[in-house]
Amino acid sequence: MISSNYDRQADALYLKLASSEIARTVEIDSGTLADVDSRGWLVGVEVIRPDRDWPLDDILSKFHVDDRDERDLRAAHKSYRHRGRGRRGGTLGAAAIAGVVAVAVIKVMRDALSRIPIG
Repeated sequence: MISSNYDRQADALYLKLASSEIARTVEIDSGTLADVDSRGWLVGVEVIRPDRDWPLDDILSKFHVDDRDERDLRAAHKSYRHRGRGRRGGTLGAAAIAGVVAVAVIKVMRDALSRIPIG
C-alpha cells in the first residue's frame, strides 16, 4: 500500500511504495525524483507541484512496480492533477525550486556518507 506525504509549503508530494533501502535517486524531470532499491524496484516518488502533468508513464516504464502500486500511483496522479485545475502558472515557483535543490543535496550527501568506510 502506498503512503503519501504532502508538504504544502514546498508544494511537494512524496509517495512511498516500500520500506526498502534506497540505492539511488533518479531525476525523471526537473520536478520529479524516483527513489529505487538495488534491484530496480521503485521505493518512492517525489513530485514538486503534483498538480502538473508529471511523468508517471516514464517512471512506470523505467522501474519495477507491482500491479497494485501501479494502480495506486495512477489514482494519485489523477487525484493530484485534478486538484490543480484552474491554477495559474506553468513554471516551478521559488519555493518549489528550493525544495527540489534541498532534496537533491540531501540525497547526494546521504550517498556520499554511505560510501565512507567506518571502522
